[in-house]
Amino acid sequence: MSSKSGKFIGILLVLNMFCLQMQFGQTGSILVHDYESGTALPNAVLCFESMDGKEKFFSVSDDLGQAENPVKSRSIVVVSFVGYVSLLDTINAGENKTFQLESQQSLNEVVVTGQYAAIRADKSIYNVQVINAKMLKEKAALNLADALSSNSNIHIKNNGPLGTGLSIQGMDGAHIKILIDGVPVIGRLNSIIDLSQLSVNNVDHIEIIEGPMSVVYGSNALAGAINIISKESNSKKIETGFDSYYESIGISDFQVSALAGFGKSSIIMNGGRYFFDGYSIDNNSRDLDWNPKQQYRGDFSYIFQSKKIKIKLSANTFDEKLWYKGPLLPPYFETAYDTWFSTLRSNVVSQVAFKTNRNRFINTLLSFSDYQRTSLQQFKDLTLLQTFDIEKDTAVFKNYMLRSSLSSNSPKDRLNYQYGIDLNFEEGQGERIKGKSNEIGDYAAFGSITMKFLETFELQTGLRLIYNTVYKAPLVYSFNLRHSVNMLTSRISYSRGFRSPSLKELYLNFVDANHNVFGNENLKAENSHNINASLQFNKRKRSYLTSIELKTFFNIINNNIYLAPEGSDSTSIRYHYVNLARYSTLGFELNFNWKIFPSFSFQTGIGEIGRYMSATSENLKLNSFTFSEDVVCSMHYKWHKANLDFSLFYKYTGRIPEFSLQDDFSLIEGYIDHYHSMDFTIIKSLWKDQFSISAGAKNIFDYNTVKSSTLGGTHSGNSSSTFVGYGRTYFIKLSYNPKWKNEKRKD
Repeated sequence: MSSKSGKFIGILLVLNMFCLQMQFGQTGSILVHDYESGTALPNAVLCFESMDGKEKFFSVSDDLGQAENPVKSRSIVVVSFVGYVSLLDTINAGENKTFQLESQQSLNEVVVTGQYAAIRADKSIYNVQVINAKMLKEKAALNLADALSSNSNIHIKNNGPLGTGLSIQGMDGAHIKILIDGVPVIGRLNSIIDLSQLSVNNVDHIEIIEGPMSVVYGSNALAGAINIISKESNSKKIETGFDSYYESIGISDFQVSALAGFGKSSIIMNGGRYFFDGYSIDNNSRDLDWNPKQQYRGDFSYIFQSKKIKIKLSANTFDEKLWYKGPLLPPYFETAYDTWFSTLRSNVVSQVAFKTNRNRFINTLLSFSDYQRTSLQQFKDLTLLQTFDIEKDTAVFKNYMLRSSLSSNSPKDRLNYQYGIDLNFEEGQGERIKGKSNEIGDYAAFGSITMKFLETFELQTGLRLIYNTVYKAPLVYSFNLRHSVNMLTSRISYSRGFRSPSLKELYLNFVDANHNVFGNENLKAENSHNINASLQFNKRKRSYLTSIELKTFFNIINNNIYLAPEGSDSTSIRYHYVNLARYSTLGFELNFNWKIFPSFSFQTGIGEIGRYMSATSENLKLNSFTFSEDVVCSMHYKWHKANLDFSLFYKYTGRIPEFSLQDDFSLIEGYIDHYHSMDFTIIKSLWKDQFSISAGAKNIFDYNTVKSSTLGGTHSGNSSSTFVGYGRTYFIKLSYNPKWKNEKRKD
């Protein structure tokens, strides 16, 4: 063999060895992304196993969702990430591959309100709407009123010092149970829980159940329940974040948050400040249409969680000061009467959730809630710059609650159940409460059974036994049926409801610059009959989702508690609570939802509500329903290349009937005229989506007031107009929120 041939063979051997080394040493690149948004999923776990089962490898994706492909031959890979559906696939040596995981949230939200245990919303016996953190961010929502403002068949109404209230299916806030992590919010004024006092900056999601929930939650749940679920985390490190918001009307909001995780425990702290400078259409007027206010809030949570037990200890506080600036007094217009309203709300809560064997759950919740409302009236001399206190009054309300339940929730069992106790005790103290102190207890045992049959049907029957210390309560029961086959899900429910008058409705005399309201200890308790039905069609493909839903309802409330004027004319400023024979609502809601993954979504809906009121049993058949409608539409587009999100929200609110009760117990029907609202938001995300800048416009159609024919009162511009908004405003928001792991609750 010649020397040239030997060199040539040597070169071939070296190249062959190099190629073999490249073949066995070659690694590919793996990307793990969210299926809908396309965003990277850091810390996703990848498990590789060779086809013969002899080799196993583990890997974790980095902050960009990237990981190496370490396999040397064709292997099985399992990709998992908290809150996402695990993916099983195969991969070759050196192969570059992208895995797109579908979040359980995108398939359907996990809900806890009224459930035996956490469950996907589409599997719930109730029709549950979910507003998640992403939606709250798109709306630039600061409080619960902002979060609900664009929902169909939900009406938001502003009422000066009483705050911002709502109605669902035509039934007002007195019939809606509002909870934070399952704890009822107390402090109703004229039956209104002020939604502007309930911040959503530290909220994971909001669950809304339209329809009666009296069996589960008792009084104040005839129209439904709204449960605000706080953020939680199992992160093992220290993280901080902030949100800063400014709106051109003079609104500013700032919140800071901190998280510390260690072992199986974590601590979460939040604090914030909200300020509103007040607003009036007439800039020359001292008394403003929208009163200035300042809020401080803070909360603390400690969470311990293992495989079978979860303990959560939390405390929160809220402090608000609202300033009612009175008009200048004649003859010299140099003096005025002002009133300061101070609200102090605090809660201490202990929650323990324990999972036994065979999918049984024990949940216990113990809470103490304290609510104080102080009004201070002052006389001001604006020339001498002197202030004199005239009258100060404080009302204090305290609520003690113990709720404990045992439930069975196994998907394999034909029969599951839940039973428990719900004990509530409330006391009120103050100079304007009859006897200066009063109390009311509501103690109940409840239970329900869920039966599955024919694989597609699910029937739940529930019962609540109530002992009320003031009123004899009826037996409250419910029937819920769910049927699901292929892409269709239908639900129908019937329920009895019961609501005892609150301490304020019975005993409190609420007198201030805008109100002269007197309790009535002779009130009867309300009872109701409620029917709800829905039909939902869902079609999901890899590239799109189509959903169509039709909902109907019919509600009857007997002995409806109503705030009526005393005196024979509509200018009376003295009001008292009375019972009306009947109040009914009926209507429907049709919604369409279309998503094209991963960039575009479109939702629209129309709702129709008929309202009927009869003051006396003799006139039950004389009146007819008065209908109003609303239309909602929202669009969202994500420009992935620029990491920009665009959101648009529109709502048309039709003419809403308003009923006025006269001295002879006859009813006069008024109205609040129709109006349009539209908001626009653009969000730019930076630094791996941990920092974002939001900007946009609210109330683009620039509505301040609309025509009305009502009794006037607290927040009506005059006898022919009602305030519905500040007019067009612009906002900017800066947020830094680290990617907390495991934000989804696992109650």
